[in-house]
Amino acid sequence: MKLWRYTRVIFIISFLFSGLTIPASATITGTGLAIYYKSAASWTVPPAAFTSSTCHTATGNINFNWGGESPGGSCPSDNFTSYAVGYILAPISGTVTFCEQTDDQFYLKIDSNLVINDNTAKAAATGQSCNGTGTVNMVAGNSYSIQAWQHEAGGGAD
Repeated sequence: MKLWRYTRVIFIISFLFSGLTIPASATITGTGLAIYYKSAASWTVPPAAFTSSTCHTATGNINFNWGGESPGGSCPSDNFTSYAVGYILAPISGTVTFCEQTDDQFYLKIDSNLVINDNTAKAAATGQSCNGTGTVNMVAGNSYSIQAWQHEAGGGAD
């Protein structure tokens, strides 16, 4: 089994493949996704995109483990929602499985299609375990829009 891992914000998104080779041209360049954080006492589904009234903003990878800390800025250490938006590049053609390892809720859209809707408050999965999965058909070398939301309710922020 061939494993290619694409890691990004308080969640981990993994592309899992069986018997496939990743083309050398399938590289993602740039500074990563735009990430927005907002104080939020509760989680609503579907979550709404937001880029204003934020307590912190960032760009880059979205694979964080804050423990009991805040994501930054004026954000609280609990009761915040992160929203990441940008593009991903498909490394292969075929069905791609996304695996999320989040603490607490998580919602993922690829090209406006709902891929993962995990409304359970829980601890983050670890290793190769997933809190939720979803699949998307992709074409190698094509870029796809991505929107991901994660809500931290309480306890550790992974």
